[in-house]
Amino acid sequence: MSTFQKTSIVISIGLIQAMILMKKLPIIYSAHHASHDFGIFSAGCALSQEQRERYCDLGTDQSVPDNGLTSLVASASRGLVDLNRAPGDKGLFPWKDFGRPEAHEIWLPGKEPTFEQRQQLKVELYDDYHEHIDHLLTERCVGGHDTFVVAWDNTADYIIGSDSQGKAVHMPSIILSNNGDDGLATGQNVSCDSKVLLALGGQLSGELQSVGLPNDVYYNCVFRGGYITQNYTNFTRKDSPYSGANVQSLQVEYNMALTHNQKTLREDVKAIAQLKQAFSKAIERVLRSR
Repeated sequence: MSTFQKTSIVISIGLIQAMILMKKLPIIYSAHHASHDFGIFSAGCALSQEQRERYCDLGTDQSVPDNGLTSLVASASRGLVDLNRAPGDKGLFPWKDFGRPEAHEIWLPGKEPTFEQRQQLKVELYDDYHEHIDHLLTERCVGGHDTFVVAWDNTADYIIGSDSQGKAVHMPSIILSNNGDDGLATGQNVSCDSKVLLALGGQLSGELQSVGLPNDVYYNCVFRGGYITQNYTNFTRKDSPYSGANVQSLQVEYNMALTHNQKTLREDVKAIAQLKQAFSKAIERVLRSR
């Protein structure tokens, strides 16, 4: 049944490849909502092509940095299985998109994948994706190598929710999350060092300003970090399966208006490249200075 290209990552490397990786930052990037491909289930999908693109984190496959150990990119739409949900989450197999003012049904009546097909999609797409992350983290911990996992997301330019006071929040340019308290980089169960998140925010704001892009950076604002951020860390997570090295994680959620026309969805190639470079420089400075 599978028509999707499997996520690929080299786990065992030779000496020359190892020397190349030494120049890379100890980061695993995850663009888990990048695709709008429904594959062999396209005929049963009720979303128009435009709606499918709006539902995905359009452009994250191009903007995700490549200065880490690897950059994983989803090969199928989140409408089939959401890679940033916990295995038992009720939203693992979504039924509606995020359309405004009302969400759209993803499937035509009676055309949704069967239970058996969903289980196969979980194995082929979800399990495969997370096994790559787990395998690489496990090997790095055995070797005593600290690692950061960066979840790379974007959101359309609209109201994203409410703050702790119930006030509506319009999506800012950048939200950095570490499962902290609302509007702060701190909290009881943060997924990465608060000092790292704050330093990254400062560096990123400066880099964005230097290239003329909006540079307002917020912390744990509505978005606190999804499953990938919450799961792939041993910073405060006591039940983490990873030991032998520090594993930290954070989520980047950027306003898609930075890189795409919100009416036509036309991409700004220059802005995509600038955002990618700005984040790459910012996180390199932060991690190199630790």
